[in-house]
Amino acid sequence: MKAMCSLLLICTSLFGVDWTAITTYFDQTDSSGQKFAVSGTGYGVAAWIDTDDTVVKASIYNPTTGSATTPVTISSSGTLSGISVAVNASGEAVVVWESVVSSAAHMFASVYTNGSWSSEEDLGTGGAANSTMTAAAIDDDGRAIALLSFIVNRNSYTLNAFNYTGSWSAATELASGLQTGNFATIYMDPSSGNGIAAWIEGTGGAAAIYTPTGGWESSLTVATASTDSEGYRGAINASGQALVGFYFNAKGTKTARVSIYNTTTDTWGTATELGSISDDTFTRVAINASGEMVTLFTTPSFAVQASRYTTSWSSAETLSASGSFLDYSVSIAPNGNAVALFGALTSTPILSAAVYQNGAWEDAQVVSGSTDESGSKGSVYALSSGPYIFWGYVSGANWLAEVRRFIATTMTISGSRTSNRYATQTLFKNELSWSLSSTDSVSAIWVFRDGILIAKLDSTATSYSDPKRIKGQKYSYSVRAQDSTGTVLASSFIVL
Repeated sequence: MKAMCSLLLICTSLFGVDWTAITTYFDQTDSSGQKFAVSGTGYGVAAWIDTDDTVVKASIYNPTTGSATTPVTISSSGTLSGISVAVNASGEAVVVWESVVSSAAHMFASVYTNGSWSSEEDLGTGGAANSTMTAAAIDDDGRAIALLSFIVNRNSYTLNAFNYTGSWSAATELASGLQTGNFATIYMDPSSGNGIAAWIEGTGGAAAIYTPTGGWESSLTVATASTDSEGYRGAINASGQALVGFYFNAKGTKTARVSIYNTTTDTWGTATELGSISDDTFTRVAINASGEMVTLFTTPSFAVQASRYTTSWSSAETLSASGSFLDYSVSIAPNGNAVALFGALTSTPILSAAVYQNGAWEDAQVVSGSTDESGSKGSVYALSSGPYIFWGYVSGANWLAEVRRFIATTMTISGSRTSNRYATQTLFKNELSWSLSSTDSVSAIWVFRDGILIAKLDSTATSYSDPKRIKGQKYSYSVRAQDSTGTVLASSFIVL
């Protein structure tokens, strides 16, 4: 914790560790293939398939009302799979999925605007059944991108991109002749609409950058490997700065790596090795408008680690010693604050989150409300004031979707000593007052003098008088706002 004090004896400090209460916005029976996304304003989208694989449903969470729309059927044609979702700051959303019609796989899409879902639209045939892979993204102006990777013949895949600007464009071929099981990812910068698609190509990987003014650029090789590499995931900001995270497999040892795009030379830099990575997990990446970056990955011993970039990559820091294969996500805010969401490896799967602020990662906390969250999947979005998380999990025959917000609580404190009314006066009264940016979850205020607790006040208290203080002696005061469990939500100090 760091505090800032002025000469007027006003101090401000931050000790944000407070998550809002969990909002469960629906409890759905008989479903599968759930996907989730959350925006920086807290809007969320969830989409899923019912158990007989013939209906796609979707729902939008509104952070202002704290509730979600009634689940709506957006497709009921063919045998369905492979959902991908995205949502923007105003609650507009896109859902894409595979639908097998007459033994052929197609990619369909539906867009949520003006409070309703569009009719499903067939974007194109994707070859044989269960051979396609989809991805989706949307920016804050409602422009969207959908990726379709599909098999052409035997072990050859083609990757197509579709752009939405009020209507869907024809396919743009990004790559062809790709290897079996190719999984491509797409990311769009919310403010500018810049996008980046990344995928496996040969034993290495490639990426293509999209701008609203210039369209798709030719793909460039991100990395090459002597054996194989996988899990290519990219991120891009409004200035066109970009990075791609992936892993190399060299003689059975997999390492998490990241490459940064050089906007001057239009080339990808030499990959930086971050550490060993476990099987079947991938390197997650994020970038903010200033070019600060963060990565997240799981080690072979299931520790969740993160690395940050300002001018160079930091050594990987362990956020949790017991991660898992549950879906995980990372995001970084404009001021450099970040959040990581990951599964905890316990007897029953649960979700945990760690927040980066004030120059350090805070201890990971369990953020889910259930002790049994099999198949948990989630999404996070970091803000300067704290992130949103949005997730879902299986509970018995049902699955639930929930949302939660991290509140970075600040406290401002001021103080004064009563004036010397008499020349012979030796005892004084110290007056303290404070304010909190948020009183959510605050249950008590504790006041300390020189490290000793001198008062326990209720949550509404904003001042305290400490009488009989000796003339000429300095006193150090600390005021702490705590929740019902004793966790410090905010703290500040002053010397009088």
